[in-house]
Amino acid sequence: MDDWKGVIAAIAFMLQYRETPKNDVVMLAKAIRKGDAIVFSPEEIIEALKEAIDSEDDLSDVIKQKHSDEVLRGTFSLLLKELEAA
Repeated sequence: MDDWKGVIAAIAFMLQYRETPKNDVVMLAKAIRKGDAIVFSPEEIIEALKEAIDSEDDLSDVIKQKHSDEVLRGTFSLLLKELEAA
């Protein structure tokens, strides 16, 4: 099932103009926990991050942007760890 793609697209959209997305993980995790800037719950985001990281899809194709699949996977992995640590 590809339900995770909508959640990942929302996160990727927020990161697409960032020069180094992994540097914004803590800020993004705080916004997610507070319910700011994204309509999905932290639980939905955690589940979507797990599915995206485990998928074989090229995550840079979820929305067209300059960041590679490798950069997004790394950023999403860091974000997942940050959210699960809360």
